[in-house]
Amino acid sequence: MELKNRIRIKIVGAGSIGNHLCFAARSLNWEVVVTDIRSEALDRMKSMIYPSRYGKLDDEIKFLEPSEEKIENSKLYYDAIFICTPPDSHLKVAVEQLTKHQPRFLFIEKPLSSPGLVNELSELKKLSQSTKTKVLVGYNHRLTPNTQYLISKIKNNDFGRIKFVRSSFRENWKGILNAHPWLDGPGASYLGYINSGGGSLFEHSHGLDLLLYVADSAKLGRPKVLSAAFTRVNDGKLNYDENVIGIFEFNDKIMGLLEQNVFTNPAVKELEIEYENAKILWFTLDKKAGVEIFGNTGELVDSFVYDKERKDDFAPQIAHLEKLISGELADSPISLDQIEITQSVLEDFFSNY
Repeated sequence: MELKNRIRIKIVGAGSIGNHLCFAARSLNWEVVVTDIRSEALDRMKSMIYPSRYGKLDDEIKFLEPSEEKIENSKLYYDAIFICTPPDSHLKVAVEQLTKHQPRFLFIEKPLSSPGLVNELSELKKLSQSTKTKVLVGYNHRLTPNTQYLISKIKNNDFGRIKFVRSSFRENWKGILNAHPWLDGPGASYLGYINSGGGSLFEHSHGLDLLLYVADSAKLGRPKVLSAAFTRVNDGKLNYDENVIGIFEFNDKIMGLLEQNVFTNPAVKELEIEYENAKILWFTLDKKAGVEIFGNTGELVDSFVYDKERKDDFAPQIAHLEKLISGELADSPISLDQIEITQSVLEDFFSNY
Protein backbone atom coordinates (compact mmCIF):
# COMPACT_ATOMS: atom_id res chain seq x y z
CA MET A 1 0.00 0.00 0.00
CA GLU A 2 1.49 3.35 -1.04
CA LEU A 3 1.21 6.16 1.49
CA LYS A 4 -0.55 9.11 -0.14
CA ASN A 5 -0.38 11.43 2.86
CA ARG A 6 2.18 12.15 5.53
CA ILE A 7 1.92 9.95 8.59
CA ARG A 8 0.47 11.84 11.53
CA ILE A 9 1.22 10.84 15.12
CA LYS A 10 0.68 12.08 18.64
CA ILE A 11 3.17 11.62 21.47
CA VAL A 12 1.77 11.75 25.01
CA GLY A 13 4.65 12.50 27.37
CA ALA A 14 7.50 14.94 26.70
CA GLY A 15 10.21 13.11 28.64
CA SER A 16 13.35 11.42 27.36
CA ILE A 17 11.68 8.63 25.36
CA GLY A 18 9.11 11.01 23.92
CA ASN A 19 11.94 13.16 22.58
CA HIS A 20 13.76 10.19 21.03
CA LEU A 21 10.61 8.98 19.28
CA CYS A 22 9.73 12.49 18.15
CA PHE A 23 13.15 12.95 16.55
CA ALA A 24 12.98 9.55 14.84
CA ALA A 25 9.52 10.36 13.45
CA ARG A 26 10.55 13.80 12.25
CA SER A 27 13.57 12.22 10.52
CA LEU A 28 10.99 10.54 8.26
CA ASN A 29 9.06 13.82 7.86
CA TRP A 30 6.06 12.64 9.85
CA GLU A 31 3.65 15.16 11.34
CA VAL A 32 4.15 15.10 15.11
CA VAL A 33 1.98 16.46 17.91
CA VAL A 34 3.40 16.35 21.45
CA THR A 35 1.41 16.82 24.64
CA ASP A 36 2.02 16.44 28.36
CA ILE A 37 -0.07 17.03 31.48
CA ARG A 38 2.65 19.42 32.69
CA SER A 39 3.46 22.63 30.87
CA GLU A 40 6.95 22.58 32.40
CA ALA A 41 7.66 19.25 30.69
CA LEU A 42 6.75 20.73 27.31
CA ASP A 43 8.89 23.80 28.04
CA ARG A 44 11.81 21.56 29.01
CA MET A 45 11.50 19.61 25.77
CA LYS A 46 11.48 22.81 23.71
CA SER A 47 14.26 24.65 25.52
CA MET A 48 16.57 21.88 26.76
CA ILE A 49 16.11 18.23 25.78
CA TYR A 50 15.40 18.42 22.04
CA PRO A 51 17.88 21.17 21.07
CA SER A 52 20.67 19.75 23.26
CA ARG A 53 20.32 16.27 21.77
CA TYR A 54 19.57 17.07 18.14
CA GLY A 55 21.09 20.50 17.53
CA LYS A 56 17.98 22.67 17.46
CA LEU A 57 14.24 22.57 18.03
CA ASP A 58 12.23 21.44 15.02
CA ASP A 59 9.71 24.18 14.26
CA GLU A 60 7.32 21.72 12.61
CA ILE A 61 6.61 19.90 15.86
CA LYS A 62 3.24 20.97 17.24
CA PHE A 63 2.94 21.21 21.03
CA LEU A 64 -0.38 20.88 22.84
CA GLU A 65 -0.55 22.53 26.26
CA PRO A 66 -2.57 20.71 28.97
CA SER A 67 -5.54 23.04 28.53
CA GLU A 68 -5.49 22.47 24.76
CA GLU A 69 -5.28 18.72 25.23
CA LYS A 70 -8.49 18.76 27.27
CA ILE A 71 -10.47 20.41 24.50
CA GLU A 72 -8.72 18.70 21.59
CA ASN A 73 -11.14 17.63 18.90
CA SER A 74 -11.82 13.91 19.31
CA LYS A 75 -12.37 13.62 15.56
CA LEU A 76 -8.74 14.49 14.81
CA TYR A 77 -7.13 11.59 12.97
CA TYR A 78 -3.84 10.04 14.04
CA ASP A 79 -2.16 7.10 12.35
CA ALA A 80 -0.53 6.30 15.69
CA ILE A 81 -0.47 7.55 19.26
CA PHE A 82 2.56 6.97 21.49
CA ILE A 83 2.14 6.66 25.26
CA CYS A 84 5.40 7.83 26.85
CA THR A 85 4.18 8.58 30.37
CA PRO A 86 5.34 6.82 33.59
CA PRO A 87 4.55 3.05 33.67
CA ASP A 88 1.83 3.26 36.33
CA SER A 89 -0.18 5.56 34.04
CA HIS A 90 0.38 3.71 30.74
CA LEU A 91 -2.86 1.74 30.64
CA LYS A 92 -5.06 4.56 31.94
CA VAL A 93 -3.68 7.05 29.42
CA ALA A 94 -3.81 4.46 26.64
CA VAL A 95 -7.51 3.82 27.28
CA GLU A 96 -8.20 7.57 27.37
CA GLN A 97 -6.45 8.20 24.07
CA LEU A 98 -7.91 5.13 22.40
CA THR A 99 -11.41 6.12 23.48
CA LYS A 100 -10.92 9.64 22.20
CA HIS A 101 -9.16 9.10 18.89
CA GLN A 102 -9.21 5.42 17.82
CA PRO A 103 -5.91 5.57 15.88
CA ARG A 104 -4.77 2.70 13.67
CA PHE A 105 -1.90 1.98 16.06
CA LEU A 106 -1.37 2.64 19.75
CA PHE A 107 2.21 2.41 20.93
CA ILE A 108 2.93 2.01 24.67
CA GLU A 109 6.45 2.52 25.96
CA LYS A 110 7.94 -0.34 27.99
CA PRO A 111 7.20 -1.73 30.49
CA LEU A 112 3.59 -2.23 29.46
CA SER A 113 2.48 -1.24 32.96
CA SER A 114 3.40 -1.26 36.61
CA PRO A 115 2.46 -4.47 38.48
CA GLY A 116 -1.04 -5.52 39.43
CA LEU A 117 -3.09 -3.76 36.73
CA VAL A 118 -4.68 -6.87 35.22
CA ASN A 119 -8.17 -5.34 35.00
CA GLU A 120 -6.86 -2.23 33.24
CA LEU A 121 -5.00 -4.38 30.75
CA SER A 122 -8.15 -6.39 30.08
CA GLU A 123 -10.06 -3.14 29.44
CA LEU A 124 -7.42 -1.97 26.98
CA LYS A 125 -7.51 -5.28 25.09
CA LYS A 126 -11.29 -5.21 24.76
CA LEU A 127 -11.24 -1.60 23.59
CA SER A 128 -8.49 -2.25 21.04
CA GLN A 129 -10.50 -5.15 19.62
CA SER A 130 -13.66 -3.07 19.30
CA THR A 131 -11.84 -0.15 17.67
CA LYS A 132 -9.57 -2.41 15.58
CA THR A 133 -6.56 -0.48 16.89
CA LYS A 134 -3.33 -2.48 16.91
CA VAL A 135 -1.45 -2.11 20.22
CA LEU A 136 2.35 -2.16 20.19
CA VAL A 137 4.77 -2.13 23.15
CA GLY A 138 8.17 -0.44 23.13
CA TYR A 139 10.59 -3.31 23.58
CA ASN A 140 12.66 -1.81 20.80
CA HIS A 141 15.56 -4.28 21.07
CA ARG A 142 13.36 -6.80 19.24
CA LEU A 143 13.65 -4.60 16.14
CA THR A 144 17.33 -3.62 16.12
CA PRO A 145 19.64 -5.00 13.40
CA ASN A 146 21.67 -7.16 15.80
CA THR A 147 18.52 -8.81 17.18
CA GLN A 148 17.15 -9.51 13.73
CA TYR A 149 20.51 -11.02 12.78
CA LEU A 150 20.43 -13.13 15.95
CA ILE A 151 16.90 -14.38 15.26
CA SER A 152 17.85 -15.40 11.71
CA LYS A 153 20.73 -17.46 13.09
CA ILE A 154 18.51 -19.08 15.73
CA LYS A 155 15.90 -20.06 13.15
CA ASN A 156 18.52 -21.51 10.79
CA ASN A 157 20.20 -23.32 13.73
CA ASP A 158 23.37 -24.97 12.53
CA PHE A 159 24.67 -25.26 16.08
CA GLY A 160 22.89 -28.28 17.60
CA ARG A 161 20.83 -28.32 20.79
CA ILE A 162 20.54 -25.27 23.02
CA LYS A 163 21.99 -25.96 26.46
CA PHE A 164 21.73 -22.60 28.25
CA VAL A 165 20.45 -19.02 27.74
CA ARG A 166 21.58 -16.04 29.79
CA SER A 167 20.34 -12.45 29.56
CA SER A 168 22.15 -9.70 31.44
CA PHE A 169 21.01 -6.07 31.49
CA ARG A 170 23.02 -4.34 34.19
CA GLU A 171 23.31 -0.57 34.13
CA ASN A 172 23.99 1.93 36.87
CA TRP A 173 21.29 4.49 37.58
CA LYS A 174 23.77 7.07 36.23
CA GLY A 175 23.20 5.86 32.69
CA ILE A 176 19.49 6.56 32.99
CA LEU A 177 19.76 9.73 35.06
CA ASN A 178 22.33 11.24 32.68
CA ALA A 179 19.57 11.21 30.08
CA HIS A 180 17.25 12.86 32.62
CA PRO A 181 19.38 15.69 34.11
CA TRP A 182 16.25 17.33 35.53
CA LEU A 183 15.96 14.42 38.02
CA ASP A 184 18.16 14.49 41.11
CA GLY A 185 17.90 10.75 41.71
CA PRO A 186 15.60 7.72 41.36
CA GLY A 187 13.30 9.05 44.09
CA ALA A 188 12.34 12.01 41.89
CA SER A 189 10.33 9.78 39.55
CA TYR A 190 8.80 6.32 39.26
CA LEU A 191 12.32 4.85 38.98
CA GLY A 192 12.71 4.52 42.74
CA TYR A 193 9.44 2.65 43.32
CA ILE A 194 8.85 -0.89 42.10
CA ASN A 195 5.09 -0.56 42.59
CA SER A 196 5.16 2.28 40.06
CA GLY A 197 7.10 0.23 37.51
CA GLY A 198 10.61 1.26 38.54
CA GLY A 199 13.59 -0.61 39.95
CA SER A 200 15.76 -3.04 38.02
CA LEU A 201 12.99 -5.57 37.38
CA PHE A 202 10.74 -3.25 35.38
CA GLU A 203 13.10 -0.49 34.21
CA HIS A 204 15.62 -2.96 32.75
CA SER A 205 12.98 -5.43 31.55
CA HIS A 206 14.49 -5.28 28.07
CA GLY A 207 16.68 -8.09 29.42
CA LEU A 208 13.74 -10.31 30.28
CA ASP A 209 11.90 -9.47 27.08
CA LEU A 210 14.91 -10.29 24.91
CA LEU A 211 15.34 -13.62 26.68
CA LEU A 212 11.68 -14.49 26.08
CA TYR A 213 11.86 -13.37 22.42
CA VAL A 214 14.88 -15.60 21.84
CA ALA A 215 13.23 -18.52 23.64
CA ASP A 216 10.10 -18.17 21.52
CA SER A 217 12.13 -17.98 18.30
CA ALA A 218 14.01 -21.15 19.32
CA LYS A 219 10.70 -22.84 20.23
CA LEU A 220 11.77 -23.43 23.82
CA GLY A 221 8.25 -22.91 25.16
CA ARG A 222 6.97 -20.72 27.97
CA PRO A 223 9.48 -20.66 30.82
CA LYS A 224 8.80 -21.67 34.39
CA VAL A 225 10.30 -19.31 36.98
CA LEU A 226 12.17 -21.63 39.34
CA SER A 227 13.50 -18.89 41.61
CA ALA A 228 13.80 -15.12 41.86
CA ALA A 229 16.10 -13.25 44.22
CA PHE A 230 16.10 -9.51 44.91
CA THR A 231 18.32 -6.99 46.64
CA ARG A 232 15.96 -4.32 47.94
CA VAL A 233 16.33 -0.62 48.69
CA ASN A 234 13.68 0.41 51.20
CA ASP A 235 14.55 3.41 53.36
CA GLY A 236 11.04 4.50 54.27
CA LYS A 237 10.70 6.47 51.07
CA LEU A 238 12.38 4.60 48.23
CA ASN A 239 11.20 1.06 47.60
CA TYR A 240 12.78 -0.71 44.65
CA ASP A 241 14.96 -3.65 43.69
CA GLU A 242 18.51 -2.68 42.80
CA ASN A 243 19.32 -6.24 41.76
CA VAL A 244 17.23 -9.17 40.53
CA ILE A 245 18.40 -12.63 39.50
CA GLY A 246 16.02 -15.20 38.07
CA ILE A 247 16.39 -18.84 37.10
CA PHE A 248 14.14 -20.33 34.42
CA GLU A 249 13.40 -23.75 33.08
CA PHE A 250 12.27 -24.12 29.47
CA ASN A 251 11.17 -27.23 27.59
CA ASP A 252 13.51 -30.24 27.66
CA LYS A 253 15.07 -29.05 30.93
CA ILE A 254 16.89 -26.19 29.20
CA MET A 255 17.95 -23.62 31.81
CA GLY A 256 17.92 -19.84 31.58
CA LEU A 257 19.39 -17.10 33.75
CA LEU A 258 18.29 -13.46 34.03
CA GLU A 259 20.40 -10.71 35.61
CA GLN A 260 19.21 -7.12 35.90
CA ASN A 261 20.57 -4.42 38.21
CA VAL A 262 20.97 -0.66 38.58
CA PHE A 263 24.56 -0.48 39.88
CA THR A 264 26.90 -1.98 37.25
CA ASN A 265 29.21 0.57 35.64
CA PRO A 266 30.15 0.46 32.80
CA ALA A 267 26.88 -1.03 31.68
CA VAL A 268 26.56 -4.61 30.45
CA LYS A 269 23.73 -5.40 28.04
CA GLU A 270 24.16 -8.80 26.48
CA LEU A 271 22.54 -12.14 25.82
CA GLU A 272 24.35 -15.46 25.45
CA ILE A 273 23.06 -18.67 23.93
CA GLU A 274 25.19 -21.76 24.46
CA TYR A 275 24.62 -24.55 21.95
CA GLU A 276 26.22 -27.96 21.70
CA ASN A 277 28.57 -26.68 19.01
CA ALA A 278 28.71 -22.91 19.40
CA LYS A 279 28.14 -19.90 21.61
CA ILE A 280 26.30 -16.81 20.36
CA LEU A 281 26.84 -13.45 22.06
CA TRP A 282 24.39 -10.58 21.40
CA PHE A 283 25.37 -7.18 22.81
CA THR A 284 24.55 -3.50 22.70
CA LEU A 285 26.59 -0.61 24.07
CA ASP A 286 26.40 3.18 23.80
CA LYS A 287 28.43 3.32 20.58
CA LYS A 288 28.42 -0.22 19.24
CA ALA A 289 26.15 -3.25 18.90
CA GLY A 290 26.33 -6.64 17.30
CA VAL A 291 26.39 -10.42 17.40
CA GLU A 292 29.45 -12.66 17.67
CA ILE A 293 29.44 -16.42 17.12
CA PHE A 294 32.14 -18.67 18.56
CA GLY A 295 32.90 -22.27 17.65
CA ASN A 296 33.13 -25.02 20.25
CA THR A 297 36.89 -24.48 20.57
CA GLY A 298 36.40 -20.78 21.32
CA GLU A 299 37.35 -19.29 17.95
CA LEU A 300 35.30 -16.44 16.46
CA VAL A 301 33.60 -17.90 13.39
CA ASP A 302 31.11 -15.17 12.50
CA SER A 303 30.26 -11.62 13.55
CA PHE A 304 27.91 -8.77 12.77
CA VAL A 305 29.02 -5.56 14.50
CA TYR A 306 28.09 -1.95 13.76
CA ASP A 307 28.52 1.54 15.18
CA LYS A 308 25.52 3.35 16.59
CA GLU A 309 24.37 6.19 18.81
CA ARG A 310 21.64 6.21 21.43
CA LYS A 311 19.13 7.83 19.05
CA ASP A 312 19.68 4.95 16.61
CA ASP A 313 17.98 2.57 19.06
CA PHE A 314 14.63 4.21 18.27
CA ALA A 315 14.83 4.59 14.50
CA PRO A 316 13.94 0.90 13.90
CA GLN A 317 10.68 1.35 15.84
CA ILE A 318 9.60 4.23 13.63
CA ALA A 319 10.68 2.46 10.44
CA HIS A 320 8.83 -0.66 11.58
CA LEU A 321 5.67 1.33 12.29
CA GLU A 322 5.85 2.94 8.86
CA LYS A 323 5.85 -0.54 7.27
CA LEU A 324 2.84 -1.52 9.38
CA ILE A 325 0.95 1.64 8.45
CA SER A 326 1.71 1.19 4.74
CA GLY A 327 0.66 -2.46 4.82
CA GLU A 328 4.13 -3.71 3.89
CA LEU A 329 4.06 -5.69 7.14
CA ALA A 330 1.01 -7.41 8.63
CA ASP A 331 2.47 -8.74 11.87
CA SER A 332 4.79 -7.31 14.49
CA PRO A 333 7.10 -8.85 17.11
CA ILE A 334 6.23 -5.93 19.42
CA SER A 335 2.45 -6.33 19.17
CA LEU A 336 0.58 -6.72 22.45
CA ASP A 337 -0.20 -10.37 21.81
CA GLN A 338 3.55 -11.03 21.47
CA ILE A 339 4.58 -8.89 24.45
CA GLU A 340 1.87 -9.97 26.88
CA ILE A 341 4.03 -12.90 28.04
CA THR A 342 6.72 -10.44 29.14
CA GLN A 343 4.26 -8.61 31.36
CA SER A 344 2.97 -11.93 32.69
CA VAL A 345 6.46 -13.12 33.64
CA LEU A 346 7.21 -9.72 35.20
CA GLU A 347 4.11 -10.26 37.37
CA ASP A 348 5.43 -13.76 38.27
CA PHE A 349 8.71 -12.22 39.40
CA PHE A 350 6.98 -9.43 41.30
CA SER A 351 4.95 -11.98 43.26
CA ASN A 352 8.27 -13.10 44.77
CA TYR A 353 9.32 -9.56 45.73
